[in-house]
Amino acid sequence: MPVDVARLNRDLKILMATFGANNVTWNISPTKGGFIVIKHFPLPPNIRPPVTGLKIIVPASLYQKTENGFVFYKDIFVDPGLQVRYPDGSWGPIPRHHDAPLMERDDGWRYLCAYPDSVVDERTTILDLVRFVQVWFKNCLALNS
Repeated sequence: MPVDVARLNRDLKILMATFGANNVTWNISPTKGGFIVIKHFPLPPNIRPPVTGLKIIVPASLYQKTENGFVFYKDIFVDPGLQVRYPDGSWGPIPRHHDAPLMERDDGWRYLCAYPDSVVDERTTILDLVRFVQVWFKNCLALNS
């Protein structure tokens, strides 16, 4: 089943309105999926640097109906080298930030093993995923301790 193009276009418009048209790029096939990149994605103060690139994989069946809701975005990639401030004030690696390159090549992205656990329905948009990522970074040490 192909990507629901109308909902995908809605998501792209939301991202461009939120982050600026120049900060959102994509490469998507309606039958094969693809990816969306948000440049200069803001991070909370406990993460450095203060911004990252955020690459979101678009599944080939995005927003197609399933028995549990709809197919949604789930694979997230960020810049390598992000660090989190530990309670003692030192900086160290982000939990669940895997040094596994996207598509078996080193293209500057690292997988972030974090998934939203909410139900995806007709009102769900990519902004729900973006908010999840921002909250996850803010609370990443508590979530993974």
